[in-house]
Amino acid sequence: MELAALAQADPRGARRPLREPIARLAARLTPGRWLLTADDPQAFAVGLFALAHANAIGVVPPNTRPGTLRELGNGTRGRLVEGEPAAGSEVSLLQPKSGPAETLAPLDPERPLLELFTSGSTGHSQRVSKSLNHLAREVDALESCFGGSLGDA
Repeated sequence: MELAALAQADPRGARRPLREPIARLAARLTPGRWLLTADDPQAFAVGLFALAHANAIGVVPPNTRPGTLRELGNGTRGRLVEGEPAAGSEVSLLQPKSGPAETLAPLDPERPLLELFTSGSTGHSQRVSKSLNHLAREVDALESCFGGSLGDA
């Protein structure tokens, strides 16, 4: 699966619905670690790929409890949120429908893209860093195991 192709420029414009909000958001972000919390899959994808294009890393918390967000928020640039920002360090994933959208350069598929966390069932949760290639290999493995039974899921 070519997961990296999702956020790359497409001269035919086939990916324009995602490419433009990704480019607009990426232009507003700075490198570093950002909390990424979104229930909507498209908003999450826009945030994740915008962070990647901004040379930043998405920190995906295991839950959105205030204590978890406070703990994981230490050392981050801020938080990407679906709604209106409530604090100065929050950036909305909701983008204006107009304005310049910069060209998106190809992503380095080996660069760390996001950080997930283990459940912590044996103590404190552990940080797990994932690259775009790592995610693509996981999707390939899941598709090979469950592909036919998943349909359009």
